[in-house]
Amino acid sequence: MRDYELSTKANVSASEAARLRTQADAELRAALPLAADATSANGSLNALMTTIAEGATVDEGHLIPALKGQCKTVTTNVNVNPEPSGNLPGD
Repeated sequence: MRDYELSTKANVSASEAARLRTQADAELRAALPLAADATSANGSLNALMTTIAEGATVDEGHLIPALKGQCKTVTTNVNVNPEPSGNLPGD
């Protein structure tokens, strides 16, 4: 994702943008077998693997929001209670 996002910056030459997008595509393709292995171990990662697989047919720029959201979900500790808003009844 980083290389793709760098390729969209205004100060990046066309040749450098093409190189960065090629690199981003290669990294996304390399992630697919890793995501498949992870999904085998933990089925909750299926959405991430499916989104990575879409890189073969969908421009990475369209996948980035979904990938970021799915990665955030994976790295969030679901066993931690969220902080209260501070406006709870009885406060």
